[in-house]
Amino acid sequence: IGGVSRPIARTMSDIDLLVVTGSPDKAWESCRQRGWTLVDDVLTPELYRDHHHLPPLLDPDGVNIGLELHRILLPGLDLLGLDVGAIMERSRLIPVGNTAVRVPSVEDLLVHACVHFAWSNKLRHAAWRAFADCHAIISDPAFKWERFLGAVPSRRARLCCYWALRLGR
Repeated sequence: IGGVSRPIARTMSDIDLLVVTGSPDKAWESCRQRGWTLVDDVLTPELYRDHHHLPPLLDPDGVNIGLELHRILLPGLDLLGLDVGAIMERSRLIPVGNTAVRVPSVEDLLVHACVHFAWSNKLRHAAWRAFADCHAIISDPAFKWERFLGAVPSRRARLCCYWALRLGR
């Protein structure tokens, strides 16, 4: 939600953070030491050893927000042609408390929402959440279709965006 200038109500259930520098495992352990708990005790680190993110965590403050610390942005990143370095270059720093975090451009957020729904979820799961995200992102005054089109690098990624946006329409 912090990625758009005018956040609106949506069905956000978790926060995805890509650990770009340092160890995702150490970041996960640090969260655990600060009170974050497993969303479900059956979701052990062993089950997520080869997964693109570590086991999801639940906030210690009772807000019921999950946290997924990602090792990579999405599985099949190379097949989609998504360049994390380019996404980082287009990102901006947003203060969260006393910490500055990088948030992708609104156009990259839309690419991610579309690709996550179409590629990772195979157009089957979390449709309403994806459509709500797409609506919020496109409604952001900073969003520009020209920049979005320039951020979609491959035919596969373009097809993911097309079908996610078409179905959401």
